[in-house]
Amino acid sequence: MAGRGSRLIAILLVVVVVTSAVSYWLYYPKPITQIVSHTSEQTSLEVRRTSEQTLGSSSSLATVAPETTLWLNVTTPKPVSYYASLLKSVGTQPYVELGWELQALPDASNATAVAKITYLALNATNPEVKEAFQLMIKGGTPAPSDYRYTVPNYNTELQVLYWLACQNEFKKDDTLALAVALVNGIWVTVGNEDVRQAVKKDSSDLLAFFRETNEIQRSRGYSELERYPLEAKICLAYTSSIGTFDGQHSISRMLAARADLKKYDWVRYDVGLLLRMRKIAIENNWWEGSVDSTVGNIEDYFYSSGFQQHWIYSTGTPGVTESLIEVEGELIPPHWVYNLQFYLDSYVSTGKVMGDCGDETYFMEAWGKSLGIATDFVIHQIIDNGVYYGHAHIIYYEPATRTWKAYAGQLSGHYQPSLSYYVFTFRPPVKLPAYFAFSPIKEARMGYSGTVYVARYTSDEFQQVFQNGCPSSQMKQWLLYS
Repeated sequence: MAGRGSRLIAILLVVVVVTSAVSYWLYYPKPITQIVSHTSEQTSLEVRRTSEQTLGSSSSLATVAPETTLWLNVTTPKPVSYYASLLKSVGTQPYVELGWELQALPDASNATAVAKITYLALNATNPEVKEAFQLMIKGGTPAPSDYRYTVPNYNTELQVLYWLACQNEFKKDDTLALAVALVNGIWVTVGNEDVRQAVKKDSSDLLAFFRETNEIQRSRGYSELERYPLEAKICLAYTSSIGTFDGQHSISRMLAARADLKKYDWVRYDVGLLLRMRKIAIENNWWEGSVDSTVGNIEDYFYSSGFQQHWIYSTGTPGVTESLIEVEGELIPPHWVYNLQFYLDSYVSTGKVMGDCGDETYFMEAWGKSLGIATDFVIHQIIDNGVYYGHAHIIYYEPATRTWKAYAGQLSGHYQPSLSYYVFTFRPPVKLPAYFAFSPIKEARMGYSGTVYVARYTSDEFQQVFQNGCPSSQMKQWLLYS
């Protein structure tokens, strides 16, 4: 009896140990993979659904609890169709349409890249990721009727995102990569094959440049661009400024004839030039922790107290306006040039830049972006009793207050205080259909268009808004939804 009792106790102990081990394995929380890692296309997606609350994003500072979060882990090979089906199986937008539009891309054969896009969409804890995909699905496919030549019948913004995914890792909630894709789809739309191949490389270079700039900001203790809200990242990533609809080689002129490499390189900011500008800004101690101070340093140097030393104002200057200048083998007026290579070479060689307020706007935007400052621009216009009054200048995102501002020197001295101006706030090319559609305003040289948000301000009213700071939420509404 004693022997049998000992054996029974031993058996019970084994059962307890095994049961405990099984229970521990079943209930112990499994680690969640939050970063896609890969070394080749030999990858696939392992999916696990979870209903737990997700943490707030560092960029939006918001908390979101999605209905279903799909944590994706790239482990073993799966075909592209698997990821498209996975997106469709979610059953809600924009994921279903994203699945279809990924399949419609002409070259989406890289399973790793498609997996990364799927991960970015479905693993999001920042609501601005979903928002960016919604904008892409809504506006990323060009309307054939807008152009005089055949344009892609697929989502050109998604095409750029796919190219980025082929060449780069995506971070969790990577709205910076999404922003670069959102604003460069227009070049895939209007450019020839040489331009499209250039966009593939240049968009990746731009993403790398901004990530590097973010690390410099972090090392200096400055506000980091990767924490900017979506509309600020979109403005940061767009590199053609006022050259979008004005100047010798504006993108608006490319509706009639497809862009070649010369036109593409003319109007956009090349990363190599931005690197040169960043180096100059550091050497001149223009770059400070305060975005207000940094913008002030550059605006003051070129266009305020330094105007006489560093700027040749060409519009209306006797003996200048009537002449032509040579830029890249072309004879053009000495204003509305919108060519960063020309401006920068002129400054480096002579210490001066030539142009009017539009040229200064284009140039100032480039300085801001070279330092990771999100910029946009506004144009004030009114025709009163047959007399035209107008001025253009940049606005910028100030991260400490999460507002958009303008340099104080641009808010006074350029306007008739008794007049109410049409103020055109530029909208980057996120929504491609009808982007360049135009309806004239009789009292201005510009009009209603997809390229601008239109409001009315007196000089005092505008100064009050953009000196104190226009909230990011308001700017997002104007730039992306109005």
